Amino acid sequence: MRTCALVVVLELALASCGSSTIAVSDGGVRGGGSAGGATGGGSAGGATGGGSAGGAMGGGSAGGATGGGSAGGATGGGAPDAGVVMLNGADRCDGSAPDVTAGGRFLGSTFAATDDYSVSGTGCPSGGAASGRDVAYLLAPPVTRTFRVRVTPIDRVLADGGVIRFDPMLYVQSACGAGACLAGTVLNGTGEPEEVSFTLPGGQSAFIVVDGELASRGDFELEVSF
Repeated sequence: MRTCALVVVLELALASCGSSTIAVSDGGVRGGGSAGGATGGGSAGGATGGGSAGGAMGGGSAGGATGGGSAGGATGGGAPDAGVVMLNGADRCDGSAPDVTAGGRFLGSTFAATDDYSVSGTGCPSGGAASGRDVAYLLAPPVTRTFRVRVTPIDRVLADGGVIRFDPMLYVQSACGAGACLAGTVLNGTGEPEEVSFTLPGGQSAFIVVDGELASRGDFELEVSF
């Protein structure tokens, strides 16, 4: 009888203290502590948590599948790539040449072009007299600018599995095919980019020519910046 009475007294004491709803500090299934569990809202929130390293539906800085944080997951919104514009050069250095004075990245090709220009003289790439097909782009800055122009070859894969690799020649002239070049290069080999830098006075126009070394032709990306 004394034992039973002691048990009853202990049960009443525990009930009055609320010990049956104790929550542990590291958050169990129903916990709300600093490392919240399944329904917790702690700093490392779980399945539906909103903490700094949010889980599947979290909105924290390293958001999960539907997170919108700085390293967002599947539907996160990072900064979009400006992309590359499809803009091929003209077959000749004249009024039809697209104006790229504002800069940008452009996709082009010399496959459908003709071999209009061969260059030689101060600033021109060596071997220019044996060049391939060429395309031209216009520069016409309103003020003096120092331009950086880079051409990067792009491999063309054929239906039979073969690959055409472009070996570009790059030069800039005020009047194409005549006299010296403002800049020019044919330094690197097949499949490698070529790059030049030069200053063009305001009000003066010039043409960027993407040519091919030793009759090479192909696809490329042209980048113009200043």
